[in-house]
Amino acid sequence: MKPYDYRRRRELKTNYEKRFALLKSKMPRIVVRLTNTRFILQQVIHNEKGDLVKLTLGSEILKTVGLKSYKSKLAGYLAGYGFGKQIIAKKLGKDCVLDLGLQKVHSKGKLFSVLKGLIDAGLAIAHSEEILPTKEMILNGKSEKDLAEYLKKVEGLKF
Repeated sequence: MKPYDYRRRRELKTNYEKRFALLKSKMPRIVVRLTNTRFILQQVIHNEKGDLVKLTLGSEILKTVGLKSYKSKLAGYLAGYGFGKQIIAKKLGKDCVLDLGLQKVHSKGKLFSVLKGLIDAGLAIAHSEEILPTKEMILNGKSEKDLAEYLKKVEGLKF
């Protein structure tokens, strides 16, 4: 066994090179995970004792705004938007880095719809415009009016 052969690396749960690069930035991380049924968003700050989760949101909270699917691109966008607004309201900082972990990512995919919501909420996250889904992709047949109503309801949520 090599000295860098950690258990989480063997189990394919952690890429330590990528994690170290994120931690070197000394900026809070926005951790986004996609499960079978929902999105989970967390703002995580690292210190010498380990990671400290400052704020968490599960996309199932979107049930209160009338959304039925919690893992669509629209749900990801709304969850990211609401999460970003809460980070700003609680004065936890606007500059962050996105941590997607070992998930498979696709340009213009669901995970990047969360990023678009975070950016539209006012957070400063380094990204390339090519990876973000278009508004039509996020709406997926819904109207701009529906989106405006959802956004108004999401801004009123407290979590």
